[in-house]
Amino acid sequence: MRLTTEELRAAIAKAKGYEYKHGYLDEACINPKDYWVTPAGRLTSILPDWPTSIADAWELIEEIRASGDEITIHSDRRADGGDWFSIDVFRFGENVASAEASAITVAIANAWLRWKNQ
Repeated sequence: MRLTTEELRAAIAKAKGYEYKHGYLDEACINPKDYWVTPAGRLTSILPDWPTSIADAWELIEEIRASGDEITIHSDRRADGGDWFSIDVFRFGENVASAEASAITVAIANAWLRWKNQ
């Protein structure tokens, strides 16, 4: 099943320890809003844009690399002229997660989520 970018962003946030708060009241207890509580305990209404921002997606790459696992990134041009990216994550030479997509950021986000959930 393929996740939309919003679903992928939310799945990564939850895997990173963010908590979703629906109808959270502001300081004046007037305006109920939807917020995320970061792992550090701060409120935010905006999540990093892992599935569409290369800067945010690269943070996921850095997290994988910091764990000691290795990453390969492959790009290819399809017959129709479109790009195709594949990401593989290896631990001690064994492939532990992989993902493919037409956008590098989506491939990175999916590979990170599979790596984190394995």
